[in-house]
Amino acid sequence: MIERNIDIGLGRQCELLRIHRSGLYYAPLPESEDNLKYMRLFDEQYLKTPFYGIRRMTRWLNKKGFKVNRKRVIRLMSKMGWQTLYRKPNTSWKNKENKIYPYLLKDIKIDHRNQVWGIDIMEYTEMLLSKGIKISMDGKGRAIDNIFIERLWKSVKYECIYLHAFEDGVQLYEGLDNYFTFYNTERLHQSLDYETPESLYKKAA
Repeated sequence: MIERNIDIGLGRQCELLRIHRSGLYYAPLPESEDNLKYMRLFDEQYLKTPFYGIRRMTRWLNKKGFKVNRKRVIRLMSKMGWQTLYRKPNTSWKNKENKIYPYLLKDIKIDHRNQVWGIDIMEYTEMLLSKGIKISMDGKGRAIDNIFIERLWKSVKYECIYLHAFEDGVQLYEGLDNYFTFYNTERLHQSLDYETPESLYKKAA
């Protein structure tokens, strides 16, 4: 819209268009080859792990041999409009109509393998609800021994179940099988200093 070969000066043209004159002389620099490569990797990885945030993506790149820091990852993710998928606060509310079952392990001494098993009943998606399956259990006193299984199933729900529209039990089984393989061999765990369970197991063996 700015013309140089007319009677109106550039300053007046900028004034009429309400733009700053310095903008006429600025040519945005293109991204470097490295940054373009990183953003391509981000695109590919987002389809696999949309729940990865800045720390995991930085460690993920470092483990692939790329020397990149968090500031650079933040800038590139912002430029790409990266939206990490994660659970927002206050999204889980207790249903007062659900029966509270007694805690049966309170006075039991656990001293050998397979004596007790921990399991968390997931709140399944509409896919399972449509099949007539609806189970909800909760109780007092189990927070300490159940904290690990609760954390695991939280990851399963938000990183697998809620991201896929499983249509039946077969698809659900295959999806969970793939997820637990990923969970143990590829997923970077913050509690393990962004290592995988498999890598730590091999180091300890």
